[in-house]
Formats: sequence, structure tokens, C-alpha cells
Amino acid sequence: MSMILDLTKQPTYGSVMPSPPSRASTLVSDTSSEVDTLVVYVSTLALLWQNLKQFYNENLSFSLSLENKGSVARDHLSNERTFLAWVRTSFSVITCGIAATQLIEMNDTKRKQTNVAKSVGMTFIILGMLFVLFGASRYLNSQAAMTKGMYPVGRTTFALAAMTSIAVALVAASMVTVVG
Repeated sequence: MSMILDLTKQPTYGSVMPSPPSRASTLVSDTSSEVDTLVVYVSTLALLWQNLKQFYNENLSFSLSLENKGSVARDHLSNERTFLAWVRTSFSVITCGIAATQLIEMNDTKRKQTNVAKSVGMTFIILGMLFVLFGASRYLNSQAAMTKGMYPVGRTTFALAAMTSIAVALVAASMVTVVG
């Protein structure tokens, strides 16, 4: 802290006027107090960052850390590849819906089959969305089971694939009869 001198007072005979503090000592004392404050501030920020990081990792993180014993990494990576296959299939089905709609509308010169084209396209698009939702559900269920040392057998996957194949075949057959 700097010392303020009252220069309005005149020294009396025999009194000693205090010498003003040197600027160097004032800077050193100010600097050391600023450094102490800065150290406290940085320490507080570091502690806050550690607490935020711990909270995020425990409550909000989308990743899961597991010990890689045996085939843990291989199983989880396989689960991710399967989910990505569901996403790829979904995109393909949605693309087929858009293509079918465009094909029917291009071949329909009299605009009689516009509703058929839209319903076929929407069926494929909704089916594609269901694939993504099913794939995400299957991925999360499989991941939860694998973290517990189990693996769920996918019976619904087989049923969904069979029903989808039949639905696609029926739509394709109806398109051939409608367009042809």
C-alpha cells in the first residue's frame, strides 16, 4: 500500500519529516500482492475446472470408459459398426422413397397417380426413420448389456428385417403394376 503524505503541514523545528516511500518499494509490495491475488484466482479457476470436468464425465459424457479385457473393445466397435449399418440402410431406404416418388411422378403425365407417389415416398421415408430409431435403440441396449458382461440376442432384428423385406417387395410389386 502506498503511503499518502500530507504536504500541507509544515514541519516544526526539531521534528523529523517522514521520507516518502520509494517508488521501488511500493511497486514491489503492490506487485507481490497482485501476484498473490493472481495465484489465488488461478488456483480457484483450476479447481472449478476440475470439478466441472468431473461432473461432466460422471453425468453428461456420451463416452464410456471400460477396461479392455478379452474382446471388450472388439465387441463395442462391432456394436458401433452395426449401428452405422442401420444408419446407412436408413439413408438407402429414404433415398429409395424419394426416387420412387420422382419416378412415379415423371411417368404420370396425366397427374392421376400423385397421391400414390406421395404415399409410396412417405412410406419409405417413415420406414427409414424407424430404421434409425431401431438402430439407436439396439445400439444402446447392446451397449448397456455388454457393460454388464451380457449380450442380448437380437430376435426383433430378425423380425424387423423380415417384415421390411416383405414390405419393400410389396411396394415394388405395386409400383410395377401401377407404373407398368
